Amino acid sequence: MIDPFLLPERILSKIHFEPNTGCWLWGGAWTSNHPKYGGYGCVGWNHKVTSAHKVIYEFFNGPVPVGLELDHLCRTRPCCNPRHLEAVTHKINSQRGETGKCSLPATHCPKGHEYIDANVYWHRDYPECKVCTRAAQAGYHGRLPEDKRIARNLAIKNRYHAKKAKLNE
Repeated sequence: MIDPFLLPERILSKIHFEPNTGCWLWGGAWTSNHPKYGGYGCVGWNHKVTSAHKVIYEFFNGPVPVGLELDHLCRTRPCCNPRHLEAVTHKINSQRGETGKCSLPATHCPKGHEYIDANVYWHRDYPECKVCTRAAQAGYHGRLPEDKRIARNLAIKNRYHAKKAKLNE
């Protein structure tokens, strides 16, 4: 049983208990407001500034094992509830977090075409969609679909006649 009231008063006074989620939200100093790296509580402990969640985790569970780091299972950075923290490797922590989602291999191109062998060019270890690449090349080389080509030519023709009429005035 983890009793938060066993914590030293100077730490306990900075914790706000959220009844709906069970998070212990840190109300003291934070690392920064940066959306990607900030939002973690920090506290002076043993003559140095360290993470509030780490201090509280170690108070109840002992030191974090070497080679591991704490992962917020609740995905709430200011939370310092030791039940919401798990000691994991950096790789696992990165994969679980928001930034880890970016490093997962893509299964579809940005326009929704599936990356399958018949539909992929490999460019420096990154997949490129053949459908999108062909469409981009067709537009670049002037091979537009019929309706777009007609519209483009009509716009060019109208601009030409407008300039010619302006010169003849």
